[in-house]
Amino acid sequence: MENQTTMSESTQKTKVCASCGRELPLEMFPGHRLSADGHMAECRDCRRRRKAKNDNDGNPLEKFTARELMHELNARGYKGDITFTEVIVHKMNLKDF
Repeated sequence: MENQTTMSESTQKTKVCASCGRELPLEMFPGHRLSADGHMAECRDCRRRRKAKNDNDGNPLEKFTARELMHELNARGYKGDITFTEVIVHKMNLKDF
């Protein structure tokens, strides 16, 4: 579906959502500086719905720390060696040096 920005009779700019196909006012589309019309192709409602779905579909193991997962494996009878490596990232501002 091609994205279109049109002018209605009331001179309010509208755009067709790439996801739901509804023609909506431009203020219903988040801004996007690289887009030709300055707005995303997907309306706020569709974007919110898609993000909520993706958040719910995540890996269920992401909720647990590495240590909790190790304890769970031991509780379920895993007999091998279990280790984990923690990576700590420090961000530095090079302007301070």
